[in-house]
Amino acid sequence: MPEYRAPGVYVEETSFRSRSIEGVGTTTAGLIGPTADGPASGVPRVITSYIEFERVYGPAAPLTFGSGATEQTAVNDTALAARAFFDNGGRQLFVSRVIDAASAARARLPVATAALSLQARHAGSGGNYQLELFWHGDVDVPPSGAGTGTGTGTGTATGTGTGTGTGTATGTGTGTGSGTGTGDAQAMRLDLEIRRGPTVLASINDLSLDPDDDDFIGTRLADAAGLPVIFRLLDDTAGAATLRTQLLAACDSDAMQPDAIPQRFLIQMNQGTNGNRPGAVLYRGGESTPGEPTGLVAFDYAEDIFTVLAPSSARLGATDHQAVVNHMLAHCHKMRYRLALVDGPATADTTAIQTFRNNFSDDRLVLYYPWVTALDPAGGTVDAPPSGYMAGVYARNDVERGVHKAPANTVPFGALRFTREINAFQQELLNPRGINCLRSFTNRGHRVWGARTLGSDPNWKYVNVRRYFLYLERSIELSTQWAVFEPNGTMLWDSVRESIEDFLYNEWVNGRLLGGDPKQAYFVRCDRTTMTQNDIDNGRLVCLIGVAPLTPAEFVIFRIGQKTADA
Repeated sequence: MPEYRAPGVYVEETSFRSRSIEGVGTTTAGLIGPTADGPASGVPRVITSYIEFERVYGPAAPLTFGSGATEQTAVNDTALAARAFFDNGGRQLFVSRVIDAASAARARLPVATAALSLQARHAGSGGNYQLELFWHGDVDVPPSGAGTGTGTGTGTATGTGTGTGTGTATGTGTGTGSGTGTGDAQAMRLDLEIRRGPTVLASINDLSLDPDDDDFIGTRLADAAGLPVIFRLLDDTAGAATLRTQLLAACDSDAMQPDAIPQRFLIQMNQGTNGNRPGAVLYRGGESTPGEPTGLVAFDYAEDIFTVLAPSSARLGATDHQAVVNHMLAHCHKMRYRLALVDGPATADTTAIQTFRNNFSDDRLVLYYPWVTALDPAGGTVDAPPSGYMAGVYARNDVERGVHKAPANTVPFGALRFTREINAFQQELLNPRGINCLRSFTNRGHRVWGARTLGSDPNWKYVNVRRYFLYLERSIELSTQWAVFEPNGTMLWDSVRESIEDFLYNEWVNGRLLGGDPKQAYFVRCDRTTMTQNDIDNGRLVCLIGVAPLTPAEFVIFRIGQKTADA
């Protein structure tokens, strides 16, 4: 209690309400795979639209891996999945790019002999930008001047030139002197526009070539971490002092005279490559440099992720593909509240997909089959893994209906058809194995026709039950952090119990729990029946929660029989 030192009237504020529990978001996905551009390490940034994805990670054009005789062109499944995610209702996407020996694009600036260039901030073919430079400033002032003067005997003469500089000369008798002055290097400015195709990625104005200027191009580009290009030396051994000398000499040379300077330069950056196709080890990732995680490890720093997918891994060999799925599974268990969407092999028939499914048994994995045929941004059609579509369907389902609703009997937007037509007899083989089918129906279009996990525990057979419990657990965990280090007694137990009961009551009212009244839908216990004296002595508060989830009406059965007229 507060300490009162003098007589008087004191007013204190208190609350008679239990602390509320707020439901966590379930629509955010984590997408991992190779792209044409973007960062390949560090804490991933959230992407909120496909346009933003293209600006950061490049377009959905095919990716070229290898070089020479080993060069191969691959479908950009990561970009296609991002597009499908947002088209189907996704709102927030974290991306972890994986690369193997990729190189960054670069281009040299047309500044006399100065060893100055721009380099793409990130490696990859998407960094082959087109640069457009506009010179402006006081370019009408000539950079040199000549002077005349007289002298007697051996001496010096001075003269003032027509430029901005002064000159000296040594002569015998009457002589003339000439001088070379400097033009206004700081008045020379350039604007830089960076484009990928018709898309303007960035515009940087009023850059200077003078290393002593606050707007020096090297300083401005080095400080702007969000820009797609950075400043560098073509000869990294030259050093800053040598570069400064070269740049000032270039600014002061005849090459900078008005008639030698085109007002506009177009430069195509090149040498940006995607390296080799990444294998399973790179998908797993790591953190060899503190603060620069790669692969799935980067998702450790994005707490909002609820669904993880790696569509590009489905085009790897069988061993690497299976290894990536196992890495995703390990990641989901490590982060506790995540689910992984799995894509089967591209060419798998109903027998092959069952063989593939036999490699896994865990309720954190959900498999969809077959692949989706969609429009290719480059023209024609392309076959894409279904996980990107399903991640968007999950998000749309959660927003429109809620995480308790099975994400099935819904339309995957953007699907022209599926690579295989699954009939009812084939699904009778696949559905009990936890293989969720994508099917086409007459007069009903294309539908997601399955909602099972790959787990063997019947308690977690359905996707919506698994996801709903992850949602409940995560919401309760985050919203009861206030209880840590509170006195572990009946007042705390009652407060925790009331908070959870209020939260579950709201879930029941919204139709997310089964039961005609709250007692049938849930129970919460937090008292001496859930804790031993040893628990209390060791600072453990144990709360027992029972919830009756809604399972999907997977089999709708109507029993029809005959009756007599007088029955």
